[in-house]
Parts: sequence; structure tokens; C-alpha cells
Amino acid sequence: MKLLIIEDSSPLRRSLVVGFNNLGITTDEASNGTDGLSLALHNPYDIIILDLMLPGIDGMDILKQLRKSTVQTRVIILSANNQRQDRINGLLQGADDYLTKPFSF
Repeated sequence: MKLLIIEDSSPLRRSLVVGFNNLGITTDEASNGTDGLSLALHNPYDIIILDLMLPGIDGMDILKQLRKSTVQTRVIILSANNQRQDRINGLLQGADDYLTKPFSF
């Protein structure tokens, strides 16, 4: 399994990478939306973990661009935006699930 983590918080991103690597899952990572979108469009992934509030291109725009392209990778939004409407919008834009921060690994 190969996973892409697009998250601007270095400590959280590092924690996710270490946790998934310890489970035997290969990870790539990006700290901003521009790099994350490029990785997502040019590499095959089983799952993308996507923050919404990113420098460069925000996560919702990344999700929209992925769903307009041929990329059908499953996307899990990981966001501090925890309002009901935020979750609904993310799912309507094509996310497969929506997890709010903080969370337990």
C-alpha cells in the first residue's frame, strides 16, 4: 500500500509518516498544496490524506482538481474544520471520508 500525506503541520505530518511506516505502509509527503497536487497527479497512491488549510493550493481545490482528472484515488480529509457543513462539503466534492483534528492514531 502507498499513501500520500498532504499536511502543512510538520509535527503532525511526521507523526503520520512514522505511524504508517511502522504499520508497513509506504508514504510520500507534502507540506503544501502545490507539491501535494503534483505528487497526487503524477504518482499512483492507494489513499491520500488531505488537510484542507494548506499554503499554496488549499485542500478543497486539490480535491476538486483530482476529481476532475483521471485520478480516482481514495481521499480522506483530515481537517480542523469540524462543522457539519464542512464535512458535508468535503464529501460532496468527492472525499471518501472526513476526519477531524484532533484524532487518535
